[in-house]
Amino acid sequence: MIDVSDGLVQDVGQLCRASRVGAEIDLGRLPVAGACRRALGRRAAAFAACAGEDYELVVAVPCAREPALRRMAPRLGCRITPVGRLLAGRPVVRVRDPDGRVVHATRSGFDHFRR
Repeated sequence: MIDVSDGLVQDVGQLCRASRVGAEIDLGRLPVAGACRRALGRRAAAFAACAGEDYELVVAVPCAREPALRRMAPRLGCRITPVGRLLAGRPVVRVRDPDGRVVHATRSGFDHFRR
């Protein structure tokens, strides 16, 4: 589990490096604020995947444990939204558009050491 306040792609990348796995994020499944969708249209999900300040958590669980996590959501007072999957292999994060094509992010998240 990691917070995504620096950007989903960047923070999932940290999770992948620490766990020695890869990941795929499905842009079509990301929950994106209505105001963001209105302002950015088709680019909203890609922006949301790389922007910071979301203050959400990304949680990695085995597929078999997902139903138990979903059952816990009401007690925790939050929604659970599957947005991707972890993969064996290199610690690389692939972002896919709703058609399944790999999208290259021009920016992966907020970097505290850059101006």
